[in-house]
Amino acid sequence: IAKLLELQPRAIFRRHDELPWQETSPQLDFFENDALNTLKGASARVGFTHGSELKLAEDTLIVLDQATLQGIQGQPQADRAVVRGGDLVGKTENELWLITSSSLIRISSEKKGKAAQAHLNVHEGKRIRIKLNEGSGYVLHIKPGGKSKEKITLRRNVEITLSAPLEKNDFGFKHDNSQWVSNLLALPEVRLEARTPPPSSETSPVPVSIDSP
Repeated sequence: IAKLLELQPRAIFRRHDELPWQETSPQLDFFENDALNTLKGASARVGFTHGSELKLAEDTLIVLDQATLQGIQGQPQADRAVVRGGDLVGKTENELWLITSSSLIRISSEKKGKAAQAHLNVHEGKRIRIKLNEGSGYVLHIKPGGKSKEKITLRRNVEITLSAPLEKNDFGFKHDNSQWVSNLLALPEVRLEARTPPPSSETSPVPVSIDSP
């Protein structure tokens, strides 16, 4: 679903069905739920096959994924990345989801040929910072304690700071557990709207392995 386009100087990756972390190599292919971790002093650029890009700064851990509506086989509607920590810039000419333990950030292009872009900084247990540079988007944020959620429209060139709690919330989140990802994606607010008449079935949650190296 994606390829490593640039790397300076090194990073490690893990296949979704394997335990050991391995050294990356140029033009490495990524598949659903594979993880990438840039090391101290490193940076990387990842390109999704459907056009989105992620530029990772040092000490950034992500899991790569795509969202597909059932009934539209082979037609991914959005590229997705679970961001466990670090700093990155996401760019897309379609739609891109950036998922943290407390928030879902969705950005999309407003005009064909003009990419949407957002900067995300994640410090788990403390806060996340989001800044929309181009396009449109919003954040679905889970408030501390997990008892309520809020939808925040992103404004261009305005940085917002939100809490990023690690305690268990209504979505079943635990620091050593990825179940909260599937639960979050199953919420009505984050189901992906089809760009064609929606099918009768709903988006299926995608299991994600996010154990830290």
